[in-house]
Amino acid sequence: MDTADDREDLKAAREIIADLDRQINRAVQERKRLESLINALNNDGKVENQLPPFPEISMSSTGIPDRISTGVSKLDDLLNGGIDVPSNVVLKGPPFSGKEVLARNFIARSISENIPVLVVSLDRDIGKIKSDVMKILGGSKDPEETELLKFIDAYSKTVQIQSPSKHAIVSDGVSNYSLFIKTLDAASADMIERHGTFRFIFFTLTGMISQIDPKVFIKTLQHITQKRRSENVASIYLMDQGVFDESVYESANYVMDGEIEFRVDFSKNYLRVRGMGNVKSRDWIEIMFHGNSFDLGSFDLKRVH
Repeated sequence: MDTADDREDLKAAREIIADLDRQINRAVQERKRLESLINALNNDGKVENQLPPFPEISMSSTGIPDRISTGVSKLDDLLNGGIDVPSNVVLKGPPFSGKEVLARNFIARSISENIPVLVVSLDRDIGKIKSDVMKILGGSKDPEETELLKFIDAYSKTVQIQSPSKHAIVSDGVSNYSLFIKTLDAASADMIERHGTFRFIFFTLTGMISQIDPKVFIKTLQHITQKRRSENVASIYLMDQGVFDESVYESANYVMDGEIEFRVDFSKNYLRVRGMGNVKSRDWIEIMFHGNSFDLGSFDLKRVH
């Protein structure tokens, strides 16, 4: 017998398929229109083999790049240009290992490029997140005022404090996961309508797992990642290592396109890349922190996997 969860999953899947169908239809109609125009010009003798072949439809032709910066230039170099669009990438490691620094630089870089960012926070004070991002941006205008930064604050209510932002969408968290998903999808649809695109950060999967059943966790995460992928969005999720059974991490990785794993070894920090297509190295590479960012040690360019 179908359950309410099954019906909700079916509805979500149909919405994703409908969104993809609409995007494909628009692209096909635009291609037909342009090909018709080219044929008309050729038949009139106005164009004689001067136009290149009609290009395949790609995200770059829509004004959205195929790959975007992480906010850390040496990491972009390691990734051969940055993070694919769309993609879902998890930053996994112990606390204070560097994943939070990378997330903040990703947010700041996006804002500096006038690309809006939607930030979900389940277990972080959004005032602290914003303050740390502003340190990287310097004397920039308030990104919430300019609509380049939007928070879904699912943390403040859980600790019984008032949200530090009048612009934030305040949520009860994922304990009512159906309502949480509706809130998130409505916010993302608004970002698409207003700006055409956005980038997505989730603080954190650790907080999400602690609030819901593991089976509900993977079902909810699967919906979130599929929906962001259908919206052509680059998304980053943070997750603490060593807190849960390994099966939980494997389940999370199953719905991701890649992982940047962080490690602390005595007084040194390292990262390595898993998945994410063609990268220059998959070895552990040392991290050197400086200011509000970090640099990477050398990596062997011959080791391409």
